[in-house]
Formats: sequence, C-alpha cells, structure tokens
Amino acid sequence: MPRRKPTTRTDHQAAAEGLREIPGLALTVAVCPAPYTAATLAWDIRHGRYAYTPAGAYSAYTELAEDGTAVVARYVGETAAVEPELETA
Repeated sequence: MPRRKPTTRTDHQAAAEGLREIPGLALTVAVCPAPYTAATLAWDIRHGRYAYTPAGAYSAYTELAEDGTAVVARYVGETAAVEPELETA
C-alpha cells in the first residue's frame, strides 16, 4: 500500500493576518492532499473558524494544484460580514 505524503501544518493566525494586510489579494493558504479536506477548510474560512473572524470577512475557494487541492482565501473586510439593515417604512 502506498504511503501517504506527509502534510504541513498551516499557521492560520499568520495567514489571516497576512490577508488582512492587503485586502482583496487572493493567496494560497494551504494545499490539501484530498479535495474534501480543502473544501472543508474553505468552508471553515468563510464561516469564521480558526483565525478568520468574523464570519464573512474572508472569502475562500478551492482549485487544483500540483500537489493536491489548494485553498485560496482573500480578506474582503468586516463590512462584508455585517448583514445590511432592512429598510422600514
């Protein structure tokens, strides 16, 4: 049976801080060996898990990479995380 390739840990605090420094810039946060792991991490980022708070302040998606599936994230700002107020008559 083939051995699983060792993975590296992602420093989510450093990644989140780096993304906050340059809003709108998309960067690869991690490369996961399995697509479902990458999809879960992208969901976690969009929903404010780990250091990516508040929920909605970061966008994230997956794309194919040479070594697996990359998770690409971008800081969109905290105003994107706040739901708009409903107008009342």
